[in-house]
Amino acid sequence: MKRSALDLANILGFLIVLAIAAFAFYSLFIDEPFYKASSYTDQEHAGEGEESGTYNSNTAITALEIGNVSGRIEVESWSGDTVQLDYIKRGPGRHPDVKIDKEGSELTIKAVYPRTAGNFGSVDFFLKVPADIDNIEAGSVSGGIKIQGLSGTVKQKLSSTSGAVSTDSAGDLDISSVSGSLSFVSSGTNIKASTTSGRIEGELKEASSSTSVKISSVSGRLLLDVPSGLNAEVDLHSVSGSVSSDIPVAVTETRRNSIRGTIGSGGALIEMSTVSGAVKITK
Repeated sequence: MKRSALDLANILGFLIVLAIAAFAFYSLFIDEPFYKASSYTDQEHAGEGEESGTYNSNTAITALEIGNVSGRIEVESWSGDTVQLDYIKRGPGRHPDVKIDKEGSELTIKAVYPRTAGNFGSVDFFLKVPADIDNIEAGSVSGGIKIQGLSGTVKQKLSSTSGAVSTDSAGDLDISSVSGSLSFVSSGTNIKASTTSGRIEGELKEASSSTSVKISSVSGRLLLDVPSGLNAEVDLHSVSGSVSSDIPVAVTETRRNSIRGTIGSGGALIEMSTVSGAVKITK
């Protein structure tokens, strides 16, 4: 069947429009996605289904917030006053985007997933930060969090829904996990550690009359190492497990699997409670 010149023109026009649309899609979403921050770059990473990228704040950062959905977060100190991020996206399916926002000396890094159904990969964050940064807040839905090498003055808020969380040096601290163990060392005056399922092991480097330590778990052992010469009021309790202290306690109240009393001359407040597991203070 013969086609008229008009029919051929319409077909040609349709093909041109299709080509333009394909080029626009490639330019916007594949070649240089419009939703990416211009301050970081993606690079092909060795391994199928993986890619990596690097970002540096280039200016001093005093406060850092990190949010992840699937993947671990690891933070370590370095000598610079900037923050450097290296990330690796893994797995089949569409990878999450990495959104970076900087306002003055505050930096926010988050993994962002599209609001559509489908299979999505994970992203791991590896960061280098100033040892004396003022504040770090890090959270992951599914993945562990590890902080190391910071000074004992850094305020930290760390949380994971499913994964272990640890910091080897912190100031004031709020550390939690729904399902995962917690480990911390703190020189702060306000310390809170809680998990639904998992053990908690902590070390209190120093304590004053204003120090408050609250540690709790539904199912898990609680262990707190305290400094010598500690002066504190303690309240230790387990529904199903032993309760003990390596440091003598002047007991003011005793109940089944509970100790309430004073260490030294009192001052700091230490509260530790679990439903299932042992509770112990060590030195």
